[in-house]
Amino acid sequence: MTTVEHDNSVEMWEKYYTSKRGVSFFEKTIHLARKGYFGGAFARTVLKLGGKKQNYLETGVGTGQTLECLQKMTGARCVGVEKTQIAYDLGLNHAVHCEIILGDALKLPLPDKSFDISYSLGLFEHFNIEEQRQFLREQARVTKDKVLVEVPTKSPHMMAIMWFNRNIRKLKGVWADDELFSEEHFKEKFPGLAFQYHISATALFMTCWFILKPEDIEKFLAGNNI
Repeated sequence: MTTVEHDNSVEMWEKYYTSKRGVSFFEKTIHLARKGYFGGAFARTVLKLGGKKQNYLETGVGTGQTLECLQKMTGARCVGVEKTQIAYDLGLNHAVHCEIILGDALKLPLPDKSFDISYSLGLFEHFNIEEQRQFLREQARVTKDKVLVEVPTKSPHMMAIMWFNRNIRKLKGVWADDELFSEEHFKEKFPGLAFQYHISATALFMTCWFILKPEDIEKFLAGNNI
């Protein structure tokens, strides 16, 4: 299994959210696409996979556009956690009907079992394996029903995008050194962890989702002495 060094630094994310990583056309296009289409598409997928609930948590909420769409669709209490100050400020402006908290995904400032559904979008792939396990632990700790993890797929078009940004644009971080996932890859990384798999046609097959139960995550971590 090939290992790529990930850049998940606050500095990288600040440059990404302000479109200051070299020529800014790519990042500006991504931000516009999220605002115009993907925010709503992701919210509909959360609703489809998790069901209509009283409360939702998005970890790594970024600009908050998906969370705000989800709140409007459900009327639920929607909370987002974000570690990057710039994205946190953007989230406060965009997700005006939600609660946005400045905090760490690996040490969530939230009580146990305080949300029906927890989800993340394009975050999990930037962590190393130890951080991914800790991330799952925290998601299971704060969640009662389902944990939804959305990640980029290991598909030809996503591999091409990553290669171009990494080798031609000389970038590190998001959209450059992301870990790409398939159902088989997830099984290899977390053997014995029960999950359901969903490939996202609404996201143009660029992303996939892993649907997990908190008790299955806790069982997996305990069984492997993690």
